[in-house]
Amino acid sequence: MYPNQNPMQNVRLENINVNNAPRYGIKLVASAEQGQGPVLGAASFTNVKLNNSGIKAIYGEDKSPGFNVIRVSGNNW
Repeated sequence: MYPNQNPMQNVRLENINVNNAPRYGIKLVASAEQGQGPVLGAASFTNVKLNNSGIKAIYGEDKSPGFNVIRVSGNNW
């Protein structure tokens, strides 16, 4: 959504299984290219299972203060 820096809206992820991701089950873009990132807005997660992520289940949450990860229910991370 850059360079306009429009926040994500009405994003819902439900009933998703991510298995054996080599690095991260979910990656939020903290900085993609010069002048881009971090991600803005919010997304809700319901029954999202991240199994055996190589490094970490979710990356970039702490580096994206303008993005709200809403953990609704049934997630394992």
